[in-house]
Amino acid sequence: MVLDIENAPSQDEIREAIGDAIESIDRWRFRTFCAVAFWVFCCVVIYPFMAGHSLHAYWQSIKFLIFLPTLIAPVALTFCAISWWGARSDVRSLRKLSSDL
Repeated sequence: MVLDIENAPSQDEIREAIGDAIESIDRWRFRTFCAVAFWVFCCVVIYPFMAGHSLHAYWQSIKFLIFLPTLIAPVALTFCAISWWGARSDVRSLRKLSSDL
């Protein structure tokens, strides 16, 4: 990594940035796990309305209320997982920067 020696961050600044990045990792990890739980919950809620179940008769009236969140949840899950991965890569690059100094 090429660093401008005159404007190089101090070790304290790098430690503070690593601490902030670790907080970001924790936040995105929690959001990812919440998105996974929401998606699984949506899938479980759809199951009773499948053909052959006694609640299938009500499927036509509430299908969009249940089916739409199930389709949107993977988008939120993907966004949270990518953000979690990005936060982890930030920490890795900051740790590499601190070891190079």
